[in-house]
Amino acid sequence: MRPHVILSLFFIVVLSGCTPGRIAPEHEVLIAWGKQEPHDECLVWMVDPAQEVAEQVLNVETCGLKVADINNTPHLIYRSGQMTIYTIHAAERRLSVKEVIALDGIGAIGSPQWDKEGTLYFSSTVEEGERIFREQLFRLKPGSETAEPLIRNDQGIASGPLISPDGRHLVYWTFDGEYNLSGCLTGCGYGAYHVFDLESNHDIALLPLVKQYGASDHPYHNKALWSPTGQFLAFQIDVIGIGGIIIFDVLKAEIVAHLQSEVNWGRMEVAHWVADTELVYMAERRSTELGITFLNQPYSYSLESQSSRELLPNLLTWSDKSGYISISFYDFNVTANGTDMVSAISVPGEGAGLLIAEDVLEGSESSTFYSEEELPHSALSARSPPNAVWSHSGKWIAYISSYPLAGNDHQFLAELYIIDRTGEAIAYGERITDSVGTLWYTWVQSR
Repeated sequence: MRPHVILSLFFIVVLSGCTPGRIAPEHEVLIAWGKQEPHDECLVWMVDPAQEVAEQVLNVETCGLKVADINNTPHLIYRSGQMTIYTIHAAERRLSVKEVIALDGIGAIGSPQWDKEGTLYFSSTVEEGERIFREQLFRLKPGSETAEPLIRNDQGIASGPLISPDGRHLVYWTFDGEYNLSGCLTGCGYGAYHVFDLESNHDIALLPLVKQYGASDHPYHNKALWSPTGQFLAFQIDVIGIGGIIIFDVLKAEIVAHLQSEVNWGRMEVAHWVADTELVYMAERRSTELGITFLNQPYSYSLESQSSRELLPNLLTWSDKSGYISISFYDFNVTANGTDMVSAISVPGEGAGLLIAEDVLEGSESSTFYSEEELPHSALSARSPPNAVWSHSGKWIAYISSYPLAGNDHQFLAELYIIDRTGEAIAYGERITDSVGTLWYTWVQSR
């Protein structure tokens, strides 16, 4: 069954991945938001695939929105001067205002993070002189109206806090130099990582430990990802380069693994922690026997055996000597239990589509390639369906299909679809809106 279009927006997409835990699929919804340019507002929808319904639940001035868990409950965070926190009632498909935070003397709130006690950690810029602003980290305790300065980098900025699952440590990054003082609240995404112990206030700079592995004297650190217990931190060094992936043990305060691509200047990317000692990652590799220069391949690394193993070995069977298989680093997504994967993929001779692979960690991998023609897609689309993301239960997959606007070579209209893992479409209504702008979407669950 072919679904109806639910959203039409320009094609710029940011999405969130899965979080640990398996739930009933009828208790999860997709939240999507995007800019409607003619009315200069951002519209927010909730899509419930089990009930086959989609509803607009909010409209605000800007799309400064983020979904975050606070005390194990999903919330929608809206930042525009002050910060409004909405509780997400997934089962009822509605929002309710929980709290409005307005902080005197503090600018926009970046990278908000909450610990289990409800303490808020964030980055923001503070004016230190005429046209001089410095981004630093703050802490706001429950019930307080005054944010406390937490971390200040005297040589530049401190930004991008990410709290560990156990709430004990905070990873953040720094940029040194006066030209960086204005900050990166919109998301620079990289810098030199530090790990800060919230109990002892001990700060560990990772750059001195990482230098020996980097391709440069000042490798960029990127995409920090905590293991489920918070003992290990995985991150990339040198986004493009031979740096690879670092795994840092915060309890021992030492690097316990350095993963490298077999291809010089080959790209690598952290994907997902399957367990506290097993990490799924992506790496470029060579396949000279098939005449392929580069192949994007998923791997699993075990801290216990200190070895990597190749996942999805059947990728090679979909190529030929003139082919190039491409699993997108950006579109690669793993289920909450880590056993199933989905990705946009380009296969020579078969075009583009979605690859759904099941039981990849047990060695009994069963992969299915769905071409764009087989999947629900825009009738005008000539592009692959990218940005596929699993729901928490692993039952649903959301993705978009895009096509260029008439007479415009740069902007694309994107239509959002949901299918189940068998490729069957979920139909739940007519097009909601003709909004135009940027589209974000993420899965949430009721508890």
